[in-house]
Amino acid sequence: MLGSAQVGAENIRIGVRAHSGEAKAFASWQPTANYLTSQISDHTFLVVPIVKFSELLGAANSGDVHFILTNPSAYIRAEVQAGASRLLTLRNNRGNKGYTVFGSVIFTRADRDDIVNLSDLRGKSFIAVAPKAFGGWQVSWYELLQNGIDPQGDFSELLFGHSNQETVVYAVNDGDVDAGTVRTDMLERLHKSRLIDMRHFKVLGAKTDASFPFYHSTKLYPEWAFAKTRFASDELSNQVVIALLGISPEHPASIAGQYQGWTVPLNYEPVHELLQALHVSPYDKLPEISPQRVFQEYRFSVVMVVLSIVVILLVLCAVLRSRQKINVLNGKLNLQVEQRQQAEKSLHQYQTHLEALVEARTRELQESNRELESYSYSIAHDLRAPLRSITSFSQILGEEARQKLSVEETGFLERITAAGKYMAELIDDILELASVHRHGALSLSEVNISEIANSVIHRIQLQDPGHSVQWDIAANLKTQGDPEYIRIIIDNLLMNAWQYTLSVESPRIELGCKVNVNNPDSTPDSTPDSTLDSNHETVFFVKDNGRGFNMRYVNKLFMPFYRHHGKGEFEGTGVGLTLVQKIVQRHGGRVWAEGKEGEGACFFFTLPDSLETPP
Repeated sequence: MLGSAQVGAENIRIGVRAHSGEAKAFASWQPTANYLTSQISDHTFLVVPIVKFSELLGAANSGDVHFILTNPSAYIRAEVQAGASRLLTLRNNRGNKGYTVFGSVIFTRADRDDIVNLSDLRGKSFIAVAPKAFGGWQVSWYELLQNGIDPQGDFSELLFGHSNQETVVYAVNDGDVDAGTVRTDMLERLHKSRLIDMRHFKVLGAKTDASFPFYHSTKLYPEWAFAKTRFASDELSNQVVIALLGISPEHPASIAGQYQGWTVPLNYEPVHELLQALHVSPYDKLPEISPQRVFQEYRFSVVMVVLSIVVILLVLCAVLRSRQKINVLNGKLNLQVEQRQQAEKSLHQYQTHLEALVEARTRELQESNRELESYSYSIAHDLRAPLRSITSFSQILGEEARQKLSVEETGFLERITAAGKYMAELIDDILELASVHRHGALSLSEVNISEIANSVIHRIQLQDPGHSVQWDIAANLKTQGDPEYIRIIIDNLLMNAWQYTLSVESPRIELGCKVNVNNPDSTPDSTPDSTLDSNHETVFFVKDNGRGFNMRYVNKLFMPFYRHHGKGEFEGTGVGLTLVQKIVQRHGGRVWAEGKEGEGACFFFTLPDSLETPP
């Protein structure tokens, strides 16, 4: 055990994480300590190699070391549990270039045709470096969880190579295990040393980064941190930072440590988030939760959540009933208007009186619609705040009490959360539907539909890169309309087509325009034509080869909240096509659909070529 270090002591100790053994750590980092001794007078810097994480933390807490040099996860533990503060981030030397970030690579043998994606690792054996290795395990662990794979339950066997990364690579190469993970650049180094042939391996879930040329399957995180403990003075720490920032890549210390130099400390917050998500040190000690404690502490919250949901459902029912009554009233008013118009034709002598009556009834109808829209928007908006509270509290309760609750109780919480999220989506759709009615005059201009479609496709592909779709988007499709509303039309139609092709083996979605000649009710001609005169009608369409629908229900597709398929099959609330119809009609256009079950669907819409605002 080292003697307790004093801030003003002549010997300054640097604790170094010796993951490859004390001798190698001392040989790699004592030259850096000698460099600091030559740059800072009255102090002698010594490297203290420490193999175990716990001993490194103990040395930082007891004052046995003034500074530490370690990997990101060990630094976070020292920061949280020993008050360490990062000073610099290592610029690791790889290929005569300095890199300040690294990650993990997940790989298998190239001849394993049964393992192509990360999802194929279920039921397979897997090997990593060590349970506490950051780049050699924890980073890949987090990435696997992000992809829906729990290593603790989904692997047939989880093995560790006892801090030896080469052992992991050789085990996969020899077929002893199905797949494995090591820190980035390890495969390239072994290949360069001719210890392996990269042609015998393939990387799973490969990511690309122009500034990082090494194979990687995960996000990239900051390199090793050089940090001060609370036993090092700020003055000495500043001198150390200045000295290390000035070291050159050609200096013997840089060569021995295999680094290109140092840089200002990077943001280690993503490392905090990763360790918190994995519930590993220093975030592995959670308060003990028992069912009795949960019931005692959260009984009122659970009751309030249930009561709130009941109240919200009752209010929503009241809103729907009110809307039905108003719709009946609107129908009656429309009927009265028609009756007055017919009477005007029969009784010419009362023309002036009838016109005034029709105008009055029309004002009543418009005022009724405005009141309905305002009321719907206000109710929906006021429901969002308590709904967020319900969802948030149920999620918090689920996270904190999940391990102690029964399966039935957990199911209740999950149903509450799911119902809250679905109601939030429903409220958002109600607000968006109401906004179409509230919107004033349309802001018309020339709109490039092709550009809008490509931006929507880019967002869809980022949302679900695993669903590969053949997109056929016609170039330079243009029309006249409100850009914001045209984007809503394209977004809803493309998202609708994307959803209903999820189960198709070779999905294909097409966006284009075709031509009708003086026949607004006909199916568009099969040949697009961009040179149209006033006798032609441009018809845009979105076509897919997905689930399709029965034409018996075609008249219901654009009804609010109508869902042709079951609620559990596809996401959404049934408002998207209603929005499309409302927006197209506001522009003075038409929208209709054709489809066949199991053979796809095609949605058509027209927009006027004139810049005049529709009535």
